[in-house]
Amino acid sequence: EAGLPPYIYPGPYQVSRRRSREVTAERERRMQIYAWDDRRKRQAKLDARKAKHDWATYKINKEKKFTALSKLPAYHPLAPGNLPK
Repeated sequence: EAGLPPYIYPGPYQVSRRRSREVTAERERRMQIYAWDDRRKRQAKLDARKAKHDWATYKINKEKKFTALSKLPAYHPLAPGNLPK
């Protein structure tokens, strides 16, 4: 999100021309910021979708294989920690 505070209310009194221009300018500025924020969010979404369907990028969900060395009991000479130095 852009993180801007809500719209600035010009006040209950008569608004001078300068004040109304400032309020209009601020409103336009915020519209531009929110539009930029929406474009950035949309582009990130499209980039994620493109990366997901990229043939060169993939994940293989496999369970971790246990090797014979990892299943050795602690007292075995080839167990990790018991190997000769």
